[in-house]
Amino acid sequence: MDVLSDTLVLGYGNPLRGDDAAGYVVAEKILSLENYNIDAVSAHQLLPEHAELIRRYRRVFFVDASVDTTLKEIRVTHLSLRKTDLASLHACDPESILSLCKALYDSSPEATFIAIPARNFDFGEKLSPETEISVLQAVDFIMKHSTLPLRSERDG
Repeated sequence: MDVLSDTLVLGYGNPLRGDDAAGYVVAEKILSLENYNIDAVSAHQLLPEHAELIRRYRRVFFVDASVDTTLKEIRVTHLSLRKTDLASLHACDPESILSLCKALYDSSPEATFIAIPARNFDFGEKLSPETEISVLQAVDFIMKHSTLPLRSERDG
């Protein structure tokens, strides 16, 4: 298995529905930084095919908008493998993609989910000011944490 890069950012959301584009925009901003240690992919939604993509990385950041109205700043969650019924995989979430990656390719990259607070899902390509600030916070978090040793290396 060829490792393309140490880190992948997989940002997803609908770029035509306001703040729903937050994850998509994070991936685009990471790409514009031209950091050669971080690859980024923007997508409208997670797909089972993303399992093949993430298998090539040691670390993956999944980034998406959150409809949780109590969320005031980015929420970072470290993900782990969970048992998933792969036969009925219709809706994809990061944990399902990780499980599929493990089942198909025996690969399990360290994975982190970043939820970005979002309020406006109206048609349009503009992020709300609050979501734009959170997008920048997510980019900053990814840039800082992508250079740290993997959790498995730190925990021994």
